[in-house]
Amino acid sequence: MIEQLDDSYLGCERWLPSRPKVEKPPSVFNAATLAYIDDSIFELYARRHFLFPPLSLEEHNDCVIAVVRCEAQDALLQKLLNDNYLSEEERSLEHT
Repeated sequence: MIEQLDDSYLGCERWLPSRPKVEKPPSVFNAATLAYIDDSIFELYARRHFLFPPLSLEEHNDCVIAVVRCEAQDALLQKLLNDNYLSEEERSLEHT
C-alpha cells in the first residue's frame, strides 16, 4: 500500500526546486556549461563525503575545495587513466 505524503514535514512546508525548463537538448550545451554542471554535482558528493567525522566549517570547506579544484580533478583523471580503471569507450571520451 502506497502512503500519501502530506504537504508538510515536521510542521514545515515541503520545498522542492522546480525542474528547469530546458528548451534545447543537453547535447548542444557547450563544454563550459557542462563542466559547470558537472563541478556542482561533484562538489555535492565531496561535501557529503566530508561530513563525517564532523569538522569545523572552515576545515570542511578546505577539504571540499582540495578535491573539487581542477588540479585535483586532473590528478584523479590521470590516476584513472594510468591504472587502466576506465574502459576503452570511457577512455575515448577524454579526447572528444
